[in-house]
Amino acid sequence: MQNIHLALILAGISLCYGQHKTDIVAVVDSDAEIINIQQSFTFYNSYDIALNELYFTDWTSSYSSPETPLTKKFLNEFNTNLYISRDKHRGYAIINRIQSQTQNTHVFNRLANQTDIIKVDLDKALLPGDSITLDLDYQLTIQNDRFTGYGINKNKDYALNAWYLTPAVFDGQNWRLYSNQNLDEFPVFYKAVPRVEFGPFDPLRGDYVKIITFKIKKHIMVDRIMDSVQYGKGITNATIQNSRVQKMFTQNLLRKRYDYIFTGLNSEIMQLDLKFDNQYYEISVVG
Repeated sequence: MQNIHLALILAGISLCYGQHKTDIVAVVDSDAEIINIQQSFTFYNSYDIALNELYFTDWTSSYSSPETPLTKKFLNEFNTNLYISRDKHRGYAIINRIQSQTQNTHVFNRLANQTDIIKVDLDKALLPGDSITLDLDYQLTIQNDRFTGYGINKNKDYALNAWYLTPAVFDGQNWRLYSNQNLDEFPVFYKAVPRVEFGPFDPLRGDYVKIITFKIKKHIMVDRIMDSVQYGKGITNATIQNSRVQKMFTQNLLRKRYDYIFTGLNSEIMQLDLKFDNQYYEISVVG
């Protein structure tokens, strides 16, 4: 048996999940095609209401059975590969334990019609301004890559995407519980943001010591390069529009809605100017 040890500290995830932080230690058994995970997750309640439960997405389990939302989505596209798949080619997570750092074990369950969403009941309400750290112990069986291109191929090579547990989106009032639908993601670029701190004066150099720390942040591109055919589909196809809105909610990109152009509902914006800094981008309807 060949084990591959991975230690991941995912501080850059804060862009998608606000102030939340997750640390992961994963041990990959490439022969058994499983990943054993010890994950520490800190959730900060930056909202105005108390929370009695947390929700996590477990998209590896979207490949677990013929009844998952992903399987049904494929069937609607006349794709039966996942529906008729043998069990050894499926992916799923076995949750061994979820407990807080006070050693309290939390009750958890999967949603009835969304088996790739996990609800965790808290033993006491998480008040506004407070935080909780959960330790998660679970095992992933990775799916074959024939379904979406993500998973394990015949050469035992891994191509992983959305493989560990992540918090569902909370918009301040409701949880946005999105199952895996194999939707194309927005393009993601990365930028290095420096922070400069001054240390003591160095008489040899005649200058102060500078400590420069770079933090890598995601920059998610909502605009798309498109031709006239893509643009036509984007403004007439409700499925495309709904998927883009869903992805914007998932990435926490929608901050406020303005009913402005030709709606008769505008009560806030007196004037609107649209400026483009790239000739290849054009405004498109999203929903």
